[in-house]
Amino acid sequence: MKRIVALFVLIQSTMLFAASDTVAEKKAAEPIKFAVSAGVEYSDNRDSLPDKESNFDLFITPRLALDLKWEETTMMIGYAPTFRYRTDPSVIQNDSQLFHDLAFTFTHDPSRNVKLRFVENFNLTDDPSVQQNGSTLRRDSSFILNQTEVGANYAFSRLSNLDVFGKYMVKSYDDEEIAKESDEDRTEAGISLWHQPGKNFALKGLISYSMYGYEEYLGADRGFDSVKIGAGLEEVVSPNFRFGLRAGVQSVSYADDAIDSDNSPFGSISAQISTIPSTRVTASISHMIREAFLFPFSSQKSTDFSLRLDWDAPIPELRFGLGGTYRSGEYDSEHISPALLADYLSGAYADAYGANTSGQEDSVIVAADVAFQIGVGTKIKFVQTYEKVDSDVRWSFNRNASCIMLMREF
Repeated sequence: MKRIVALFVLIQSTMLFAASDTVAEKKAAEPIKFAVSAGVEYSDNRDSLPDKESNFDLFITPRLALDLKWEETTMMIGYAPTFRYRTDPSVIQNDSQLFHDLAFTFTHDPSRNVKLRFVENFNLTDDPSVQQNGSTLRRDSSFILNQTEVGANYAFSRLSNLDVFGKYMVKSYDDEEIAKESDEDRTEAGISLWHQPGKNFALKGLISYSMYGYEEYLGADRGFDSVKIGAGLEEVVSPNFRFGLRAGVQSVSYADDAIDSDNSPFGSISAQISTIPSTRVTASISHMIREAFLFPFSSQKSTDFSLRLDWDAPIPELRFGLGGTYRSGEYDSEHISPALLADYLSGAYADAYGANTSGQEDSVIVAADVAFQIGVGTKIKFVQTYEKVDSDVRWSFNRNASCIMLMREF
């Protein structure tokens, strides 16, 4: 009798999971998707400053997505406004704020060998909401971030293709004083060639040209141009292990003639290993000259290392992730415009930043997330984050944040 009952329960559970999968598949195939997420975050350092002020942020985000597919064309549009309420804002912050996130992707295949793409992302938000490249500099001002990409891919054969791309990014702050230090834009164009000479082995070549620009301040132009020439490889060593390697030379020239040009090697290594089918470990390390995160520097030499573990629990409803990022940025007085150097060493900047014209900034971010599926289309997620910045060229701080959110797809 016990065996019969156990068999009945097993059959019912299997049918339930199969039904859930069927519903999920139907939802994924629908052209119009709607979801809502709501949550609360506690932080012990609201503004990422040495003197900590704690607060709670309550937020709700409805998401509407349109996913259309034709024979040779796809179009995806997504819009997600976020309303945030802050329990204890600073004197320069609002207790309530409305942010916007708009994404648009368009692809078209005019022939069997040619694929065209257009990608647009628009954000009106605070720094923590569009936290790119690790640590943030400020959490006290809203800004507009717009990123656009156009590209074309031509396949010579199933094993070789050529990709041409162009990208543009602009970041503009609302506050005029902050804009003088932090407004930036970037234009990039490049060509990459990919070829697979073997079953599990591929080669890649890259040439790119980038222009970095900042808001002009005191008549000084902090912008610079960058040219990269490199090559790489990708290899699938086994079903459970793959890695990629890229290396080359980067040449940088500055808009201010008083700053000498710079030539430096750049490179990156990435790897993914699956010790068991439900566990994935992904790691990467890179080094390059990039835009400065700090005023009044024009650029920095940045080394980044990231590591992430993803674990799918034996029950399909539970997911766990643990990730960490370490960045070391080298700042040099040779990359400060002489027109800004004297002003930087006096007045408010000396008080705020310590007026160090050279030094290193190390930042560490560690985050753990747990997600649990509650029935079909409903998920609860918890994220714990720790951030620490040790800097010679600005203030140092550490920050803890705990966030719990509920997401529902309709």
